[in-house]
Amino acid sequence: MANDLEIYFVTNRDLIDENNAPWFGDRFNPAGPAGLRFGSAKGRRKAGTEYGVELTGVKVAPENLTAIGDQNRVVGSKVILEALRKRMIGKDGRDTLVLIHGYASTFETSLLRGLELADKYMPAGKPLNIVVFSWPANGDMTPILAYHSDRDDARNSGEALARAMLLLNEFIVTLTPEERCARAIHLVAHSMGNYAFRCGIQHMRRYFGDEPPRLFTEIILAAPDEDDDTFEHDHKMRLLPRLGRRVSVYYAAQDRALLISDITKGNPDRLGSDGPKQISGLPTKVSLVDARMVALDNDIWQAHQYYRKSPRVVYDIVRTLEGLPPDQIKGRVVVPGLRAWRLSKTLPKGA
Repeated sequence: MANDLEIYFVTNRDLIDENNAPWFGDRFNPAGPAGLRFGSAKGRRKAGTEYGVELTGVKVAPENLTAIGDQNRVVGSKVILEALRKRMIGKDGRDTLVLIHGYASTFETSLLRGLELADKYMPAGKPLNIVVFSWPANGDMTPILAYHSDRDDARNSGEALARAMLLLNEFIVTLTPEERCARAIHLVAHSMGNYAFRCGIQHMRRYFGDEPPRLFTEIILAAPDEDDDTFEHDHKMRLLPRLGRRVSVYYAAQDRALLISDITKGNPDRLGSDGPKQISGLPTKVSLVDARMVALDNDIWQAHQYYRKSPRVVYDIVRTLEGLPPDQIKGRVVVPGLRAWRLSKTLPKGA
């Protein structure tokens, strides 16, 4: 297995330096919260670091939207989407996964987590294309004030997320049959990234009403810092299942980060703590996964980062990305009456 890794990103953060050492800060794009830039990042595996990887370079896709005439017009989204298409249609046939990070994440942190998933999430042993949507969470763990600041930024990033999904949809529908491939596009939203995703869905409704395009195969809501009644209301995530083939919600009762969100930030009960408020009426394509037995793996202080830190959860997510039916993923136990699966403490034999 090669030591070098490469991922892609789309961000509505402010570009600090495009040419010499391209980087993005913790403010919005000067063009507005919906302003997007695209690019790629390279890294390599490095044992002993927090993420098991290190970042080695960032490249921003060229863009010239003010040029006169189509010949000189360069659109960064098309550059990156075409690069992804070529990887997906190539001989190794890579699927693509979009990561929406959570609270208190800098641009660098978001890329490191994307590189980490590129190293750990390998359905059927194949590498994944990783695309990080990096919104301007400020990276500050100071309680209350920073949390509310990030929540405002997540809300204001909804339009940017919707715009990114619209660009993806436009790109797909204009492909010829020869240019298309049979590969899948998945999405993982972690923590407050779920709130940003919810706001993006609401902005999508301006274009598609209540019938958004099915852009994703597997949608994974990991430790979602989202209201537990989110699937009950049109103005929240009731329409989310229409965006994908299946939605998997991973939750854990001892998630301390969500407990703080619930008690000290004045939020309702969180989806990522005990799952949905109501089971009756929940769409059948929503799969519930209780990770309480393994949420503390390598994360004893928060029990919030298990989607990447717990080998047990990583194993389960990879099987989900492979498209296995919920009852065929090893190491799950049915939770009677809750329409949920609980993960066993240990990895299945042979995993």
